Amino acid sequence: MRKASLLALLLPLSAVLAQPAPPPVPAIQLQVDASSAPRRFLAVRESVPVQPGALSLIYPKWLPGEHGPTGPINSVVNLQIHAVGGDGALTRLPWKRDPLEMYRIGTEVPAGCSQLQLSFDFVGGFASERLGVVSFNEVVWFPEGKTAADTPVSASVTLPAGWKGVSALARSPATGNVSQGTVDLATLVDSPVLMGRDMADLTLSSRAVGTSPARPHALHIVAERPEALKIPDGLQQHLSNLVEQAGVLFGARHYDHYDWLLSLSDIPRQFGGLEHHQCSDNIMTEDTLSEPALTRTLNELLAHEFTHSWCGKYRRPAGLLSPDYMKPMDGSLLWVYEGLTTFWGEILPVRAGAVSPERFRETLAAIAGSYASQGGKRWRSLADTAVAAQLLYDSPNSWRALRRGTDFYAESVLLWLEVDARLREASGGRKSLDDFCHAFFGPPSQGPEVRPYTEDELYAALNAVVAAPWKTIMRTRLDATDGAAFADALTRSGWKLVYSDKVNDYVKDNDARGKGTGRMFSLGVSLDANGLVRDVEEFGPAARAGLAPGMTLVAVNGHKYSSKTLDEALSSKTSPVKLLVENGSYYRELSVDWKEGGHYPHLQRLEGTPDRLSLLLKPREVP
Repeated sequence: MRKASLLALLLPLSAVLAQPAPPPVPAIQLQVDASSAPRRFLAVRESVPVQPGALSLIYPKWLPGEHGPTGPINSVVNLQIHAVGGDGALTRLPWKRDPLEMYRIGTEVPAGCSQLQLSFDFVGGFASERLGVVSFNEVVWFPEGKTAADTPVSASVTLPAGWKGVSALARSPATGNVSQGTVDLATLVDSPVLMGRDMADLTLSSRAVGTSPARPHALHIVAERPEALKIPDGLQQHLSNLVEQAGVLFGARHYDHYDWLLSLSDIPRQFGGLEHHQCSDNIMTEDTLSEPALTRTLNELLAHEFTHSWCGKYRRPAGLLSPDYMKPMDGSLLWVYEGLTTFWGEILPVRAGAVSPERFRETLAAIAGSYASQGGKRWRSLADTAVAAQLLYDSPNSWRALRRGTDFYAESVLLWLEVDARLREASGGRKSLDDFCHAFFGPPSQGPEVRPYTEDELYAALNAVVAAPWKTIMRTRLDATDGAAFADALTRSGWKLVYSDKVNDYVKDNDARGKGTGRMFSLGVSLDANGLVRDVEEFGPAARAGLAPGMTLVAVNGHKYSSKTLDEALSSKTSPVKLLVENGSYYRELSVDWKEGGHYPHLQRLEGTPDRLSLLLKPREVP
């Protein structure tokens, strides 16, 4: 029996009832006026409970899911602070920025003041004439000294006239005003508001699946025009299947409900998604729902962000915790946080029927082919791409193959594929990566919660599934700088990498999405739609001939450049291929030694070996 219970038995009832409850912590009152969102202008008014004396206010800097000091503080303008007197009178207070920490400002709260009024504007956020997103980390300052989880906030958003708004805290689309209620700041930052003039909503599977309880799931979409909201056949069923397959995989749900927020627009913003505990903020191009290749990519994006509810939000590497958004993050385990999530973001759509196994094999071949020839693997390890994530996210596209980018996403797919194959091999097919994920990310089910872990805990969990020297196995792959590919991942799964003139389907779709031409597997070059060289493979034939990022390809074998003329030259298998390039104000012809044709990567079965890859892709039986 607990001491408090025993004490209650010994004291008179009146004495127990007389015990005073601790006073509630006053909440920050946050009002965001988004009525001018089409101008990409948000007006913010904030009431902050304070005590007299020196006060530091901080603006969120290290953001969950962004893995770097990316808080957009340069977009905060017109900042003013006023003290509220006992009679309600306002007195403007001076403030100063910390010269060593740009995200901290200081002021002096006068005697008798218990409340500050902050007013500022946030400019240049994500919005257009017909849609936008309010991310609360962009529109809040809060007193230093407490964590976000210990800072209550009552927030609301005023919408543009005629628009609707929805969030994980206000799941029914509203007009006029979206109230987020009173929640802690961490929950508020985890609950952006999607808004737009035209909105579509899909209700998805909510039934219990084995040990995963029933939870409401929905997809909310805004688009630049109502015609872009036409839902393609199969999307609702595929996402419902995704909900069920994820439930079977993890065996638990760590949210009370889940809402995908999706913006369809061609306005400048990085396409992709940002994960939250009970929702995700996603953006794709305006024609996504009408183009099958883009709809397939959408399924993969939504699966990736959904998987983060388990891998990243519920179980999070301890180094990626920043309780006050000021503590620097350690990205060393992003090969789990993002890498394992990318793995399941590709696998789960296959199990859900949204992507065919054949198409996934093309994707896997493109990933394997990319790292089989990447020059950057000769000096920078996969592990270092995770450690250096905060630098690599904003690195330029030029020289990316040599510099390496955020490869802990795609290359980690091969790492986790090998782990799955090893688990199956060592257990005679009785265990797989599913078992590890069920144990590490699974029961018990509950609402949003963060359970941090270390690298050693990860290896211990793998050992509990199948005993093996997991740390040695994985660190050997993670720390390698020998330029070697993850051949073991494919061979242990029953497949091998081959090349042919047949265009890889993933490469073809990627060319269409990027409005350019990628021929990294042959000449070793990637070009934009106008022939500008975006990147080269430093040890590939084009680079050896003198081609470099920033040059422009003008002609191929004397014929004006186009992707068609380039492919015709490759298909002829006649060496050398003559490239006329513009480099600043000069022109020169490069002679590229290449006669192997298109040279696209594909997977081929290793006869006489177990096909563990097909077993991995097989849908799980839904209880």
